[in-house]
Amino acid sequence: MKIDDFFIRKLSIAASAAGILILAIFLPSFSIPETQIKDISESTIGKEITVKGIIQNPQIKTGTLVFEITGIGKIRAVKIYPTKQETGLAQEGNFVEVAGTVKKYMGNLEIVAKSVKQID
Repeated sequence: MKIDDFFIRKLSIAASAAGILILAIFLPSFSIPETQIKDISESTIGKEITVKGIIQNPQIKTGTLVFEITGIGKIRAVKIYPTKQETGLAQEGNFVEVAGTVKKYMGNLEIVAKSVKQID
């Protein structure tokens, strides 16, 4: 069997389609686990988590959104270079979902957010 360019193109398109299909099937199972604020501790430093809570004390400082998220417990959240949508929803009392990584800054735990979404 002679392998030519046409065969290689067909093979690469089929492999690409199969890869996209596999991603579509398995991607929903790769979500960041939801965590209660009260369960965030030294052992969660460096882990990606999702928390839900109410915004308190929002501040915007030179390309950074800083606020406390409260529920059963309280933790500081920091979003570097927030989108306009994220900045707009950072209002006292809004119920949000924050996904990010737990870090320790100046002796205190905080979430460095990848995303901030409002929950209705």
